Amino acid sequence: TKILIISQKEVTNVTGGAITIFNNLSNLLAEKGFDVTSCCYGGTKNRPKLSPKVKFIDLKYEFDENSTYSYAINRYLKENQQDLIIFFFTYLYTEANLNGCFDKIPRILMYHSRPDIYNYYYQTKKNLKCIYKNTTSQILLPSFYNLLPDFVQKGNVAIIGNPVKQQTEFANLKEEKKKIVF
Repeated sequence: TKILIISQKEVTNVTGGAITIFNNLSNLLAEKGFDVTSCCYGGTKNRPKLSPKVKFIDLKYEFDENSTYSYAINRYLKENQQDLIIFFFTYLYTEANLNGCFDKIPRILMYHSRPDIYNYYYQTKKNLKCIYKNTTSQILLPSFYNLLPDFVQKGNVAIIGNPVKQQTEFANLKEEKKKIVF
């Protein structure tokens, strides 16, 4: 199974939750035997922290630095048949403006925060409704379900929380100290 994972524009010089999930998801799927290609658009031409089993491309530099994201992703899909496309953010899905010939490829649209914030901030609700085909949405919390647009709620929605690394060291909280809790 060939899986294309599309992340934010910059993935090589950033840290934080989304990029950690991007790297971990790509690596895990590759370790499970899937043929994984992870990509971004317009990064710094550096490879993120991915397993050697994961192919990585920056779509901006794959074809022509002056090509648009939409052109690059559509051209890549024409030249590289995929069995699944994972879009890390709503705006990546809407801005891809996928050619109708790709409608049969299943897609996963990930919401890494409250869905209503994505739809407000990126103003994607209207555009998303027009292209929401063969798509499953992933949200973090059950309470986020009601924040999804109606047409998304009527489709496939999976709740998968972010993983939390288990700590092996613990502070002795019985000692009297100043405490900072985050």
